[in-house]
Amino acid sequence: MIKNWRFLLLFFSMARSPAQAIIMEVTPAVILNAAASTQKQNLSNLGWTGDVATGFGFLTSFNLLDSNFTLETGAVYLNQFSERDSSGITIKQESHNLHLPLLIRYNFDEKMGIGIGGYAGIGQGSITTTQGGAATLSSYTDSGIHNRDFGLLISARASLRIISQIFFIVDGRYQHGLTNLANIPPGVPGDLLNTRSMQAYLGLSYRFIPF
Repeated sequence: MIKNWRFLLLFFSMARSPAQAIIMEVTPAVILNAAASTQKQNLSNLGWTGDVATGFGFLTSFNLLDSNFTLETGAVYLNQFSERDSSGITIKQESHNLHLPLLIRYNFDEKMGIGIGGYAGIGQGSITTTQGGAATLSSYTDSGIHNRDFGLLISARASLRIISQIFFIVDGRYQHGLTNLANIPPGVPGDLLNTRSMQAYLGLSYRFIPF
């Protein structure tokens, strides 16, 4: 009987161990996004360069199996500004995207972590093209661009504790699109359009044990 009681006490003490707790983190963030797509149109390579645009989002994550790994997802609204030179005339393009990331992150400690994963992107609204000071609005279809994108994400994040469970987050990310967004027509076979961008997430995170 005594041995049975000892076994039950050991079982409950292990079950209540803080090491088994699930730690969640929620992070509202503002984003700086420098997008420079790779595009071939009508057999010509277009040299897009990225202007810095802003965005905002909300991320959430939790640790996996009492390890240094966390699973992170969320929803992000990204503005994208790009420009290129065409025969001495600057062409600027502005678009908007709902960005849904999914990352697995390895945390070296509470301060540093690296992550890899993927994303889904959904184009929002219209595309604004400015040429020679004149701006025109067009749909994704009329612009020859698909509005669904999938690709890879690489992340390097630093966390600075402010008070107790509140951290300041700086997260640098590289987005590499795998989907050919060139819509044919109005283009021709062989056209190519892949998204590329560098992103900086700045936010405040709150870490807690939900139950």
